[in-house]
Amino acid sequence: MEGVDKSNLKKIIINSPGQLKANLEWKYFILCGVGGSSITVNLFHYLELNRYLPLTITTPLYPHHDYDLPPDADANSLIICASYSGNTEETISSYKKARELGLEIAGLTCGGQLADLFQQNKIPWIKIPDKTIPPRHGLGYQMAALVKLFIAYGFLLHTAQDSLNEAADKIQPIEIEKEVEPLIQ
Repeated sequence: MEGVDKSNLKKIIINSPGQLKANLEWKYFILCGVGGSSITVNLFHYLELNRYLPLTITTPLYPHHDYDLPPDADANSLIICASYSGNTEETISSYKKARELGLEIAGLTCGGQLADLFQQNKIPWIKIPDKTIPPRHGLGYQMAALVKLFIAYGFLLHTAQDSLNEAADKIQPIEIEKEVEPLIQ
């Protein structure tokens, strides 16, 4: 039988219950991005603290605004590479370092070089719409993408998207316009 089972299927089947114990609990979520793309972490924390999001996770989400990765990034870290344009060199550097170290990666971008890398290497990612506005003005898109990513990984309840929709419905553009008007004059 040993000679016939060239793909070692017997051993794979015998060891398959161990897959149920796979380490899918990360000690950190590291969001790699600069500028407008990194502000998403702060917005996420605000929504979390004000209980707008039905979180199922207690894993901390940390920003990383530099090249490569922070020293504590390891196999227990989920690296989230976020670049609105997809061409931010710091984020691309972080992505390449994470690949080099064999770390779990996910991504958020409108396109660019980062989208190409995600597609080439079969990295899970979410395409952010509307590349025509500056990244700092696309926080809602980025936040929605981050929430969808966490829902896909099972770290947020599916109702998190409903919570975002409710928050959006509560925000009145007329009230925002009144508050912003003095700032732009």
